[in-house]
Amino acid sequence: LISELIINGVEAAGADGQVEVGVELPADPAWIAVRVRDNGPGFSEESRRLCAIPYFSGRPAGRGLGMGLPVALRLAEDHGGRLEISRGRPTTVSVYLPRHIEETGPYALPAA
Repeated sequence: LISELIINGVEAAGADGQVEVGVELPADPAWIAVRVRDNGPGFSEESRRLCAIPYFSGRPAGRGLGMGLPVALRLAEDHGGRLEISRGRPTTVSVYLPRHIEETGPYALPAA
């Protein structure tokens, strides 16, 4: 999940760009936030609207499959979280995940 966002950030920022990764504890103690920020060109409004659709890519043809953000979104949702994309530059993609793992469900920890 996080690696998909870092890869997107590195590709968007380019050779001379910067990517920052941080973890924060939001005001709501039920969540943890992982943020990936890059200084690339940012998302157009169309790209923001369509980025969760598999195979959509705002990059030139041949650069990327358009699967990074849809995969990241699906993984976040599968773990009870969500993904947010900032407007403007720098671009920040934030993943909010629950701080506690559910004891049941597909990602439950095995019983000791």
